[in-house]
Amino acid sequence: MSTTRTSLVVDSELWSAAKTYAADHKLTLRVLIEDALRSHLETPIPEINAPVLWPLPTFDSGALLPGISPDSNTDLLAKLDEAKQDEQDGE
Repeated sequence: MSTTRTSLVVDSELWSAAKTYAADHKLTLRVLIEDALRSHLETPIPEINAPVLWPLPTFDSGALLPGISPDSNTDLLAKLDEAKQDEQDGE
């Protein structure tokens, strides 16, 4: 195993907590940092841009109402306008 010597800029409170943790657990800072890096790198990160597919509820048969084509948003908008007009007319 080869090693690399490097310098890091670390938040002073985090560094102090790491030193305390290492001392309490009888670890060197090197071992603590290497273990933390290994653990972090081995943990799979979920894809951020993966699409979320939510189940959509269906009612009754799940079919579209008569007169509405799944290929036309014009049909859907017309039905919505009809329903809104029926509501306003009190039907």
